[in-house]
This record gives sequence, C-alpha cells and structure tokens, in this order.
Amino acid sequence: WATTAASIGLVEAPAPWFAAALALLAEAASAPQFAPAEVARLTAQRLAELGQLRTSAGRLANWLLRSTVLDPAHRSARLSGGGRASVAAIQAADVQAFHARCYGPGAATLIVAGDLPASAVQEAAEAAFGSWEHSVIPTSHEPAWPAARRRRLIHRPGAVQADIRLGTWGPDRRDPLWPAFQVASVIMGGGFASRLNQALREERGWTYDVSVTPHALRQGGWICLATSTQTATAVPLIEESLGLLALEAGGFSEAERRDAVGFLTGVAPLSFSTADAVTGHGAGLASHGLDPQTAEAELEALAQVTAAEAEAAWRTFIDPDQMSLVVLGDGDQLAGPLALTPEPLPQL
Repeated sequence: WATTAASIGLVEAPAPWFAAALALLAEAASAPQFAPAEVARLTAQRLAELGQLRTSAGRLANWLLRSTVLDPAHRSARLSGGGRASVAAIQAADVQAFHARCYGPGAATLIVAGDLPASAVQEAAEAAFGSWEHSVIPTSHEPAWPAARRRRLIHRPGAVQADIRLGTWGPDRRDPLWPAFQVASVIMGGGFASRLNQALREERGWTYDVSVTPHALRQGGWICLATSTQTATAVPLIEESLGLLALEAGGFSEAERRDAVGFLTGVAPLSFSTADAVTGHGAGLASHGLDPQTAEAELEALAQVTAAEAEAAWRTFIDPDQMSLVVLGDGDQLAGPLALTPEPLPQL
C-alpha cells in the first residue's frame, strides 16, 4: 500500500517458508508485471472507493479537515490514493514508469519480524535481493506547511447530524514536545475519561464519541478533534469544545497525567503483539526516516512527562482562536447559526 511518505509491501508466512516468501516479495518489488487489465481493475476499484468516501460522513470530514489545515499545494493535503481525475487517467505505462523511477534497493528498507536466526534472515535476504541492481533518483520529501485558518460548512442535504472537525498544525515525532503532547492529547480527548468526552458526552449528552488525535508527518503534522452531534446541538458543542481546548477548566492535574501515561505505556505492548504489528510499526518508522530505537525511546520519554510539561506542550500547539473548523451537515439549517456560506460536497 502507499502513503504520502512511502510505499509499503508486506508478506506473511510460517517461519519454515520464510525464504520462499521473501523471494516472492523481492520479485514483487524488483520486477513486477503491470498488466493493463490488472491496472484497469485497480483503477476501477479506486474510483469505487472514492464513491464510498463521498457517502461516508466521518471519513469525508477527516479528509476535509486535513485538506483545510494543510496547504492544498502540498501532496499531504490531497487524497493519498488520488482523486477521480488523476486515477482515471492512469495507464499501465504510467505505473511502469513510476516504478522504474522510484523503486530501487538504495531507497528500500527490509524489515523482518519473527522467531528466526539472524543468519537465516541474512542468507535469505541476500538470495532474494542480492541481484537487485537499479539506481533511482533519491526521493526529496518536501516539508508540509500549514494553510491559513479557515471555517467551512460543507452542505450535506438532509443530514440529521453534523460531523465536526477542529484542527491545527502540530508536531512530528522528532519534535522534543511530541511525548508531552501525546500525554496532553490523551487527557483532552484520548479515551472515555478524557475531558472532552466527559463534558460533551457524559454531562451534555451531545455526542457519542469525541477524540483528539495528533497526526505526525515526516516534518510537522496536524491535529484533529473529531466528533458528531445532532444538527440542533452543533453550535453549542463547537463553542464548548473551544472553551475546553483553551483549558478554561484549568491546567492538567497529576491524576490526569498519571492516567494518560498509564494508558499510553500500558497499551503499547499490544501494538507489538504479532509479527505483522511489529513489521507495520517498523515500516512506519522507516517511512518517517526514524530508526528502530525510536519506539523504545518514546516510551521512556512518555513515562517521564510531567503534568506541567503536558500542559505547556498543549498550549504551544493549541490556540482555539487559530484552529480551522470543518462542519459537514445540512447547510440549510447550519448556515445561519454558524454564519457561514455552505459549500457543495466535493467531487473528489
């Protein structure tokens, strides 16, 4: 699969078949066959996915926020798998040319997870990839940059609920404040006991779920508050959310910090419970230019975060007055209360 930072290939097999599976992966990476019929099938599949995306309010709202917070001129602001016009134009020759230009051993990282001797891994890797000799132009990862603050109402005729997203520019995983900001994000919107969930769901009954998620890019990132509510409660929910984000209820307590750190460090082992999970995590690190020790270093840093540090990180990145807003809902009912002109649903 492809992200805005890398292409990732994965094969799973029982340990006795490791060498054969690795040879299959090497063939797919170094000498794939892009049959026109297969390319046509996959482009048709992607076009169908775009149709589904347009009807999925939550997923569409997430992308609308990303394309609002990040400058639209940057690749990360656009659909990862391409839009309808760009996908429909793809031919087999285009895919072959892209592969020849971008795929080579010098730009690749091999990640193996399993109960295997190091010597067996080395031997199989040399047998599978040793003959792969192809030079490619080094990829230049252009840093993303934030767009100017915007407030948008996307008209979804007849919608009975409003999908609400608030977002802003944020840190990447190299930022010294990344561990503290993770703790702060959990305190604010990372679980059932979070401030936003307690206020908006438990006390107000306005929503079933609300979350705050930092999305790290290779350089910089974006932050998303995501929730949904009935059309009639959209405006008060947004107003109360902004107040909570501004820490009007006060700074972070030691109990909140302890619970957030316990959650982050407690669930971490679950992220490495299978070989598939380990390789997926390793691929994510590699695609961001991070070394394998990053995960362990982050856990150690999380455990040391104080309540004051978490609050300082939050205030560094979160200024409610500068956050972009995306509301996906019935524009006929929301235009007046939000003082916004409805935009049509995007064609993608």
